[in-house]
Amino acid sequence: MGLKLSRGPGKEKSALELRPHILTYLTTNSYLRNLVSKKRRRLTMGGYDLDMSYISDKLLAMSFPAERMRAVYRNPILQVKSVLDMRHHNHYKVYNLCIEECYDPENFYGRVERFPFDDNHVPTLKMIQLFCESVHSWLSLDPKNIAVVHCMAGKGRTGLMVSA
Repeated sequence: MGLKLSRGPGKEKSALELRPHILTYLTTNSYLRNLVSKKRRRLTMGGYDLDMSYISDKLLAMSFPAERMRAVYRNPILQVKSVLDMRHHNHYKVYNLCIEECYDPENFYGRVERFPFDDNHVPTLKMIQLFCESVHSWLSLDPKNIAVVHCMAGKGRTGLMVSA
């Protein structure tokens, strides 16, 4: 049952058997992630190619750290964690601006704060103030600390808040 792909006599594989291999290929080769991020600057480190960019030495902007199928075209959360641990071990805090999705904060050792607001909308001035105070407080704790800010695509909401 299903589509049969021939690799010679007696070596046919069904499309279902090939699915994990296709997902692995797409994920490891960053093909879809590069398509989604278009011409934006990407960070390559430790064999990973991620949609993240340093705004300053204390501020990092990125797209959503995703799990499961969404990780095929967004930043895979385990790769994000690995890169952050390599570069800023115990000195990063993640700020999630997404209202539509979240993840377990324990992926980043509980150092996650949410300031959720709708895409293509502006947050209240109070939310901007609270965000800025939180980032300032975190950065003031240790000169090695950085703030990692993201929304879904890492453009609109992230751009607005990192410019505040």
